[in-house]
Formats: sequence, C-alpha cells, structure tokens
Amino acid sequence: MTLLRSESKAHLHFVGMIPDRRYVGNPKILAHGWVPVHEYAVRLSTWNWDVYIAPLTDSRFNRAKSGIKAYEAGALKIPCLMSDVQPFREFTCHDKELEWLLCSKPQEWLEKCRELVRDRGLRERLGIKCYEVVREHYSMEKKAAVWHEIYNSVVKQ
Repeated sequence: MTLLRSESKAHLHFVGMIPDRRYVGNPKILAHGWVPVHEYAVRLSTWNWDVYIAPLTDSRFNRAKSGIKAYEAGALKIPCLMSDVQPFREFTCHDKELEWLLCSKPQEWLEKCRELVRDRGLRERLGIKCYEVVREHYSMEKKAAVWHEIYNSVVKQ
C-alpha cells in the first residue's frame, strides 16, 4: 500500500483473487478473476504489466515448485521481483544481474519495486535479460530433447 500511495503510476493486479478484503474497492487494485487454463497465456499477454511480483515463503513445499512466474514474466520481457528462495535462485543463477530481482526483506521489496516503477530503462533491461534466460534455459525447444531422453529411458525399462 505504501508504494501505491506514493507512486501515482503504480497499480496492483491480482489474478484469481484478492488475498485481503481490505483491498476491495481500492481503485489502484484490480482483481482478474480465475482464468481458464486454455485462456491463460493469451490473457496474460494482454494485461500489459510492467513488473511481476512473485513472493513465496521459504518452505519445503515451495522449494519444490517451479519458477513458472519468472518464466511467464521473462517470456513477455517483463522483470519479475522474486522471493530469494528456490526455484527463483535457480532462475537468476543464469545471469548475475538478475540476482538483483531477488528479495528477502519487506523493505527490499518496496525499494526495488519503487525503482522498477520509476526507471523504465531498468525495467526494459532486466526484462530482456529475463527473456534471454527463459529462451536459453527454459524454452520448449531447449527442454524437449531432455524430456524425450528421460521418457525413453523410463519406457525402455
């Protein structure tokens, strides 16, 4: 809320739900309802966001998740502020500059988000770097052969 009050250009969008009823009715907070899976990629590309935010608590369950939010943002050339936990550490290890996107303290989230809101050049540079990481390390073209090899090794046994 601090950022929304201090930055006239800042808006917050939730997909699926608003996690806190205090936010309902705030004109700077939008909720996009649940999106059917087959529509998600198209809808995502139409929301024209400048920054993704992907907070996760550091738990055993969350460490087993994929970095899907970072991949989605990167595919759209949008920087993603992420919790400093796996799977996001793995995503940022491919480019040292992307480690700046990892956050662990509330003040760090606020300061980095504010910087991204104010600095279009920073957003664009980090967004392109995220895109390059997704293209090089997480795209279907790069992963299909690996998955095919694993599949074949399991099926042949």
